[in-house]
Amino acid sequence: MDSVEIGEIEYGQFMTCPKCKSRFNLWGLYLNFYENIPLARKIADSIVSAVWGNGYTVKGDKPDLTKVDDFLNQNSFGTLLKGIVFDSTVFGQSFIEKTGSTPMLARIDPTSSEAQVGPEQMLGGRAYTMEVQKVVEYQSNGSIIKKVVPKSNLIVFMTEGLSRPTGQSAFGMWVYLWFSLKLAPQALLNTSFMGLKEANELDRLREFAEGQVIMGSGVPQFLAKPETAERFPPSARRFLEGGFRYSTKQRREQLSRQIEEGIFPLALGREYDFNDWLSFEWL
Repeated sequence: MDSVEIGEIEYGQFMTCPKCKSRFNLWGLYLNFYENIPLARKIADSIVSAVWGNGYTVKGDKPDLTKVDDFLNQNSFGTLLKGIVFDSTVFGQSFIEKTGSTPMLARIDPTSSEAQVGPEQMLGGRAYTMEVQKVVEYQSNGSIIKKVVPKSNLIVFMTEGLSRPTGQSAFGMWVYLWFSLKLAPQALLNTSFMGLKEANELDRLREFAEGQVIMGSGVPQFLAKPETAERFPPSARRFLEGGFRYSTKQRREQLSRQIEEGIFPLALGREYDFNDWLSFEWL
């Protein structure tokens, strides 16, 4: 495996498998988890469904409201926003490219991209923060550069970790345990078929891994694994549901702010002012 710094891995740096020579990044692994591990799909779908709710609306006064509505419709924003919610859940962030003099918005696939991060001075101060300066998008084999998108043409959406250059995936904790869960079904099948006593031990390890990744995701266990619902008394369910609603509310609020600050100015042709009677609201 290539020698890659932890920070670079978090930013989508590609690695090469020494055996099969295929190239992949961390975000590609997350998508693989989602597509191949039922529990991962259930966790991500629970978060995405809660954040999306019944969709969204934009409220405000004309003519600003008309400008924003027209811009969002031209960009099929409902479809784009569903992608933003999914990407920010599974990958930790969503990269959107602005193209053209009358900006059009397009999703950048994180599984074929890597972010290049650098320092940027904070407004009104001497302090610096690390920000995404560009996104390099590769062709499907991950070796040939398709295009480079500079920061001036980027909007980066994150629902967690706004103090970081990139966000935190719902799968971001206990990555090694996700690998265990991916391999567990075949391992359990093999040991059971061979009548090995290790089958029970492997099953306990699987249950431990499932409990850890569910806890790391912030999704209540009875939502990720409905068959466990009877283990939780009503008071415990209400407590856990309340925590999940709160985290969902935070995700929604952060996305709302980023849409108002990053999308509305493109439609209005000027900076968005929070004193404007114009707001993005989830339904």
